[in-house]
Amino acid sequence: MKENNILAYLLSRKADLIKLILGAFILALGTSLLANYLTDWLSEKMNVVLIISISLISLVVLYFVYSLLKDTKRSISIESVIVIDPKNKEIFPIPRFEFSERLNRTMKAVFLENEALKKYWEDDFKSKEPNKNEEPIEKRVNEEAQDSDKKVEYFSIVRIDRKEEEQKKEKKSDVVLEEAIEHVIIDQLSTHLSTFFNNYSNEDKLITELTRKDIPDILLKNRVVNLLSTPFEDRAIFVKAGMADKPREEGEVVSIFGSDGSKYERFDLVLPKGSKVSRPKRCSLEIDNKRINFKIEMKNEGFGSTLPHGFEYNYLGVVDRDLVVRKLDIALTYTIKPLSLLYSSKWNYHDWIDSFAERLEEFASVDKFVERINWDSTLTSIITNNQRKKIIREMEKEKLPPTKPISKRADSDNTKHSNSK
Repeated sequence: MKENNILAYLLSRKADLIKLILGAFILALGTSLLANYLTDWLSEKMNVVLIISISLISLVVLYFVYSLLKDTKRSISIESVIVIDPKNKEIFPIPRFEFSERLNRTMKAVFLENEALKKYWEDDFKSKEPNKNEEPIEKRVNEEAQDSDKKVEYFSIVRIDRKEEEQKKEKKSDVVLEEAIEHVIIDQLSTHLSTFFNNYSNEDKLITELTRKDIPDILLKNRVVNLLSTPFEDRAIFVKAGMADKPREEGEVVSIFGSDGSKYERFDLVLPKGSKVSRPKRCSLEIDNKRINFKIEMKNEGFGSTLPHGFEYNYLGVVDRDLVVRKLDIALTYTIKPLSLLYSSKWNYHDWIDSFAERLEEFASVDKFVERINWDSTLTSIITNNQRKKIIREMEKEKLPPTKPISKRADSDNTKHSNSK
C-alpha cells in the first residue's frame, strides 16, 4: 500500500481490529462454555452447551483458516510495450529499457542464423507496403487544400469490436515475436535463479539444476529458445569463427556474445528439488512443486498502445509516426498449496518468487521505466528550454537590443522601478 493512502490504510486496520475483537469474543465465549461443561460433565443438561461451545469454536477456527487460505493465491500484472519499426522491419530498441533492448538483440541474433524465421517476420511487413500505383491520400488532400498555406494532417483513433470467432488468422510473424518474448522472459528467470541460489552450497540436497536435456518440451516448441541455447560447438556461426577449437579456461561457458549480433546462452534453471517445469501453451511457463505452483503468462494480442507524450520525438529521436506500438501483458500467478502451510521451515528456498516478481517488474514494466527516467520532469525541462530558445530566436529575428524588455509586463515592471527611484 502506498504511504499517501493514509485513509485507506486506517480503514483497513480498523476493519482488521473489529474482526479480531469479534473473533476473540466468540472464542472466549466458546471456551468458557466448554470449561463449564468440563466442570459439570456428569450433568445431562450440559450436552446442549457442549454442542454450542464446539460450534462457536469451530466457527472461529474455520473463519481464520479461510482468511489464511484465500490469501494463498496472488497475481501480479505487468504492462509492457513492443515498439516496431516497419521501415527497417525490426524491433525498435528503447534506450535504457532493458526488455526492449534485449528483445531487439534476440531478434537480430535469431535472424542471423535462421533465414526461415527472418522470412516469416519480414513477409508481414511486405503486405503492409502501399501500392505504388495508388495515389497517396496525403497528396490528394494537399491538392484539395490549395487555398491553404499550411498542410493539414489528420490522424484517427478507430475502435473495432470483434467476436472471438472473427479474430484474424494467426500470423507467422506474431509467432516468431512471441517466441522471442518468451525467450527473453525465460532468460531473465534463469539469471535471477542463478543469482538467488548462488550463495547456497552446490552440494545442497534441496536444490536441483535443470538443464537443456531436462526440459525438452520447452526447447522443441520454442524455436528461439532452442536455437540460442544449442551448444555453440554445434552451431555453424561459431564453428566457422573457430570458437569450438579455442582452448577453454577452467569452468563452463555460459554465454557468448558476438560483435555481429550472434549469441549463445546456456539454458539452466536452478530450483528447489522436486520442481517440475512445463509449457502448458505458447507464451506460458509453469513451475510446480509440493509447496508452490508458479505461472508466467505473456499475452501479445495485437492491441495498440501509446508511449508517453513527447516521448517519440524527444527521447527516441523519431519525427514521423511510423512506429507501431503494441501492448504486452505479463501475468505472474503463484499459489501456495494448503497442505504446505503445515511446514514451518525451509521456506527460504521459495523466496525467489517474490524477488523475481520485483525484478521482472523493473525489467519489463513500461510504467516503472518511465518513472525511473523521471520522464515527466524531463519533458517539462525540454518544453521550458524550447520556449526559451523560441523567444531568443524571435529577439534575434527582430534585432531587439539586449536592454529592451521582451514583454509588456517586463516593460511595466521596469517603468515602476525607475519611478520609485
